[in-house]
Amino acid sequence: MFEQLFFTRPMQMVQTEEPAQAVRPKADAVESEKEVRVYLEMPNIDRESLKVAVKDGILTVEARRNQNGKNGNYLFKETSQQNYFRNFELGENLDPEKISARYHNGILTLICQKKEKALPRTIQVN
Repeated sequence: MFEQLFFTRPMQMVQTEEPAQAVRPKADAVESEKEVRVYLEMPNIDRESLKVAVKDGILTVEARRNQNGKNGNYLFKETSQQNYFRNFELGENLDPEKISARYHNGILTLICQKKEKALPRTIQVN
């Protein structure tokens, strides 16, 4: 599923096909004057499998859950084996060349800079 975060805003939700066995991570989006930050809950992933890409105005996030690293036998297992996948449609106000990402403590943060022409400006009155 694509996400449209604002109807005339920087990102949008739209329906797409998600890979089988994929979980859509929960997300929060915060808009400021110069950027939009998207926070996605993605615990227990292999950092090497984390992919963030932009193509044709669509920002795609996908990652594989870490299935290794557990010593011993499970007594019970409540965590999901599914991978993460989510799409966002970038609005015209965001610059696809100025998107950065960080992953820390199970949260992926996407920082999407607004285009210069989209930034508010003050007009001096004489």
